[in-house]
Amino acid sequence: MTSDGQDIQGGGERPAWRGTQDCVHCGLCLTHCPTYLTTGVEMSSPRGRIWMMRALEEAETTLSPAFVRHLDQCVGCLACQEACPSQVPYAVLLEHAREGIEQAYTRPALDRWSRRLLLEVFPYPARLGPLLTL
Repeated sequence: MTSDGQDIQGGGERPAWRGTQDCVHCGLCLTHCPTYLTTGVEMSSPRGRIWMMRALEEAETTLSPAFVRHLDQCVGCLACQEACPSQVPYAVLLEHAREGIEQAYTRPALDRWSRRLLLEVFPYPARLGPLLTL
């Protein structure tokens, strides 16, 4: 992302990223994040994810497996957003980042297969039936 808001890869405006600048890194979100409470890993916290999104926005990092893993670990409960005194639009940032990942990142084959199974088989009992007979 350039300083005028242009997306380096797509050439389009990316206003959703502007919310990353609202985070003051106070850490009040940490005690509300189930992922952070479970892992204790800063990059798996809302504050860490926002930092990574901002680094990606400012072209200080690239879309890496580690970046994707930390964003995938977010359960999307948005407890962090409710606790945030700066009212960071975490839901918008997370949705924007996840859309970008799906468009620009090639997931490993096993990851693609398991996601497809979860999204295209498990929600439909008729499709799940044949797997239960194995």
